[in-house]
Amino acid sequence: MLRNYLTTALRNFIRQPIYSAINVSGLVLGLASSIFIFLWVIDELSYDRYHKENDRVFKIMQNHLYSDGRLTTDDWTNGLLGEGLKAELPEIEEVMRLSWSETKLFSFGEIANYEYGDYADQSIFSLFNIALIEGDHSHALPDNNSVAISKKMAIRYFKNEKALGKVFRVDNTRDLTVTAVFEDRPKNSSYEFEFILPFEIYIRNEFTGSLAEWDGSGWLTTFVKLKQKDMQQQVDSKIADFIKKNQKASSSPPPPPFLFSMTEWRLRNNFVNAKQSGGRITYVISFTVVAIFILVIACINFMNLSTARSANRSREVGIRKVAGASRSVLIRQFLIESVLLSFLSLLFALMIVHALLPMFNSFTEKNMRIDYMNPAVTSSLLGIALLVGVIAGSYPAFFLSSFRPSSVLKGNLQSTFGGANLRKGLVVFQFGLALIIIACTLVVYDQISFIRNKDLGFDKDNVITLKTNEELYNSYEAFRNELLQSPNVMSVAVGAAHPMEINGEGYYDWEGKSDDDDTFFNQASCDYDYLETMGFTFVLGRNFSKQFLADSASFIITEEAARRIGFSNPLGRHIKLQNFDGQIIGVIKDFNNLSIQEASQPTVFSLGRTHEELGRWAGIFIRYEPGKLTEALDYLRGVYKKNAPRFPIQYGFVDQSFEHQFKSELIIGTLSFCFTIIAIIISCLGLFGLASFSAERRSKEIGVRKVLGASVTGLVVLLCRDFTRLIVYGIIVGSPFAYYLMDQFLSRYPYHTDLNLSMFLIPAVSMLLISLSIISYQSIKAAMGNPVDALRGE
Repeated sequence: MLRNYLTTALRNFIRQPIYSAINVSGLVLGLASSIFIFLWVIDELSYDRYHKENDRVFKIMQNHLYSDGRLTTDDWTNGLLGEGLKAELPEIEEVMRLSWSETKLFSFGEIANYEYGDYADQSIFSLFNIALIEGDHSHALPDNNSVAISKKMAIRYFKNEKALGKVFRVDNTRDLTVTAVFEDRPKNSSYEFEFILPFEIYIRNEFTGSLAEWDGSGWLTTFVKLKQKDMQQQVDSKIADFIKKNQKASSSPPPPPFLFSMTEWRLRNNFVNAKQSGGRITYVISFTVVAIFILVIACINFMNLSTARSANRSREVGIRKVAGASRSVLIRQFLIESVLLSFLSLLFALMIVHALLPMFNSFTEKNMRIDYMNPAVTSSLLGIALLVGVIAGSYPAFFLSSFRPSSVLKGNLQSTFGGANLRKGLVVFQFGLALIIIACTLVVYDQISFIRNKDLGFDKDNVITLKTNEELYNSYEAFRNELLQSPNVMSVAVGAAHPMEINGEGYYDWEGKSDDDDTFFNQASCDYDYLETMGFTFVLGRNFSKQFLADSASFIITEEAARRIGFSNPLGRHIKLQNFDGQIIGVIKDFNNLSIQEASQPTVFSLGRTHEELGRWAGIFIRYEPGKLTEALDYLRGVYKKNAPRFPIQYGFVDQSFEHQFKSELIIGTLSFCFTIIAIIISCLGLFGLASFSAERRSKEIGVRKVLGASVTGLVVLLCRDFTRLIVYGIIVGSPFAYYLMDQFLSRYPYHTDLNLSMFLIPAVSMLLISLSIISYQSIKAAMGNPVDALRGE
């Protein structure tokens, strides 16, 4: 019986090659696109899931409430919190502190490279489940002269030799012995590092803030591992009591710290008003919906073409029924045909995926693959193909099996053309979905373009950033003066950070400030030339100047800082940071000093010239003549080598750092665009098949009309009218949904583009024109045919 079904299905495919090709092409594109999307989604969902006890590992999130009502959430904690909680809370099995990641110069023999890593407690190896290739878990960092490195780093410096016991020179200031080599961090890990240094070094030698005060700033993250995963709420409650007992009382305390599960670090790391507010999970859900939409569109094509071609199989159904076939047998026949077509499409789709996967991985910066040895993967692929086949073939199977043999064998085929209303509804639904996908993609692109071209408050272009070091600080003036001798170098400055990485914090006092005002200011130190080099715009006052000795105790603030302070004319007014009291000499235009996706924060600049004043993350900024990057870099390398021969040069660009903020969004936007094109192609394939069938079915009507004098133009309009109406209905149905979705999307951004008619009109008109061109082609072809051929059988 099965062999008979398969034979019949194969004959039917061969007998109708055009429609079979359309159906297969639509399903192939739909399945291939969905496989790509699901691979991306699975990779996103796999982050931090490799850890065998990830449901017991948490990091502590801290809330901050400001007098202006702002409530922020981050993972910065003070240095006392972790050990205090471990001593007080029996539910906690392990605690680990982790510093901010940074680069350090590692030298061994003739090899010297900047490596990226962290300071951490010894417990990082067990808490993060880090496997060691060399060394002992319990003594991976035995003292403050030790370092643990990754396998990749060990190979880079020591080739195939044992790394244990080798001594690195770090930042040309101290020697550290390799005491452990760990497996390279998985790509699907939220925390990546090439080396780990003992946290005690961070406390004693590196960190300049206070880690030993409950109310001090903490530039570190605290992680805990619970004894049981279901203790989270219980521990959250105890943390609140613990903080209340140890920190100073406040009239309006912020919500207490809370535990944030490892399983959510990647996907749900956005917080608004101390509550989770999405994150990458939004993209995961969105792309999953897009994949489903694309599969639905492909299934609609199959349904429409199968039911539209029902007349060609009506006699087959009639004969089978007369021969004794039951309706259930016929339903199985048609479902097997659709499932067979779906599995055939899956085979072609997998070929496409394998051919394009390297390119897809390169673009998305992932390392995805289809593991056929994994039963879950194989069963999922087969399950999707089976589901698509059943969904696509279900209605045609029930529709075709319902024909009455007495009617179809007498030649009364009127009933076979039933289901027209359903086909029309499916076309409307199909193009409604397509419009939603297209409009949403356009809005996402418009938002990215809006942010990228927004006035940042400074000039990000044509600026080289240079990592500082001890030698450069000692010879900075000579280094700067020699650089300025080049006609391709316009200015040179040093500052605590480039504008979009300013994250220093300060609580300033001023005359008239209320006791409960705890307005937070970002702050940074810079030299005389920094603000001019970075292209900041002064709205009041002046820049720092060597002509005024008092500028060493002066401030330049942003417009937002002036608004927060409340001075109508801030120039000459005094503000105080701890024991540092100075007057305001200038006000600059607001700028985005952290993320373009966040509102501008009040910022204060002070004059700094020494390494201690500028801070450990200070950089040198070199503005070069536009179009002269190559010449400027060549000259910079020569001057740098002369002034800092022991340190390899490490440079970047301010505009690249700016673009890096949108890397994820750009990838998402480009993927959305590609899948949008595929959705349009699939929709048009189905429309092509339906238009071809409609013209074929009405061939005799067209022949009669031509004999009676109808023009080609009139016939084309007649044939196009019905399809055009359906497409317009689809546009009308899809537009409100697209508007709602994009309004919600844009509301997440403090700076965003505005929704306008063109964002919906452009995709609507484009869809209409593409569809009309397809329908018109088939219509003109039918209208220009010889009526004699169509009427010969009458």
